[in-house]
Amino acid sequence: MKKWLLILPLFCACYSNRPLMTADEFASIPIGSTTAQVRQEYGEPYAIYSRGGNTDEWEYIERLDVGAYVVNQRHYFLIITNGKVVGKRTDLQRPPPYLPTQTDDPFPHNS
Repeated sequence: MKKWLLILPLFCACYSNRPLMTADEFASIPIGSTTAQVRQEYGEPYAIYSRGGNTDEWEYIERLDVGAYVVNQRHYFLIITNGKVVGKRTDLQRPPPYLPTQTDDPFPHNS
């Protein structure tokens, strides 16, 4: 029983009840949704980019991992004008299957 009492706080600290943005969830966001509705359902965006005037672009990210490796990342963008969703787009990014090691700097870690 004591072992579970020690593990339970660690489990609770690692668990997050924050909703995740997925492809299905992103597709289900209707044009015309308010920013309050989006925040309530999906939480705060990863980033907000100002596009001038009353238009912002909200970014949510979904990482697809296999083991310890990130296979790809889906970036979901909501175009917000005057507090309402007026458009959506996605961007799929795949990191290289290797870590680049060659640089022009002979001592890249001494900066």
